[in-house]
Amino acid sequence: MGYQPKKGVNIMAKKKPLSTPKIDPERETRTILEGMSNDIKTIAEGHSTIIKKLEKHDEHFGMLETAITEVDASVKRIDARLEKVEQKLDTSISQNEERFKRIESKIEII
Repeated sequence: MGYQPKKGVNIMAKKKPLSTPKIDPERETRTILEGMSNDIKTIAEGHSTIIKKLEKHDEHFGMLETAITEVDASVKRIDARLEKVEQKLDTSISQNEERFKRIESKIEII
């Protein structure tokens, strides 16, 4: 004989669907917010580091500006001194040229 189902078992009965886990939207939202919170903390820490570096750069640039101002002042002083030296040299050269001319004229007479 062939297959005989047990008594009381309906072979035409539908199988029970597998139970799907229930999704708790509140729990899912909390999980997402926790992840976002961690990401925001990471960004904030990076931002803090960048701000500290910018402050150091500002301080460094301030020092460079001071140094450049000092160098500029020194160059102006040196330039003023150089102009005085050039004037004295021009005067001395002119005086020497006059002397040489007088000496040459005296030598020609002799």
